[in-house]
Amino acid sequence: MKDKTTDLVKHAKKYHKKEYDALNNDAKSWLLDPKNIDLISKAIAVYIFRNGPIEDYHSEGTPIGQEEMKKLNIFMADRIAGLLTFIINGDWSRLVIILNWLKLWTTGWNLVEPTVRELNDIFLGIIDLSKSA
Repeated sequence: MKDKTTDLVKHAKKYHKKEYDALNNDAKSWLLDPKNIDLISKAIAVYIFRNGPIEDYHSEGTPIGQEEMKKLNIFMADRIAGLLTFIINGDWSRLVIILNWLKLWTTGWNLVEPTVRELNDIFLGIIDLSKSA
């Protein structure tokens, strides 16, 4: 199956390079601005978690066992890979458009609280392991 969005981006890069590059650079700046972390985090949560199998389990009242957890983990890893692919490819403008659309499902959510303590603990644990190796 042909990917229409990839064709659109290729067309824009080829025939509207200056405008495309400007839009893409603005989108990258927006994505990397710390004041947007709340919106971006919530939109990614919708994309990775809420609009996936967990919503089916929730609406059906299905208990979450080992198979359901496996399905959730695979689903989330695949979604994260999709986001990382956009980032790796520098596809900032499409990412901004998608994240702003996904924010529609986050009405009424609390402000996010960036959690880096656990990441720092993991990093320090890796450093400690490497010292003992």
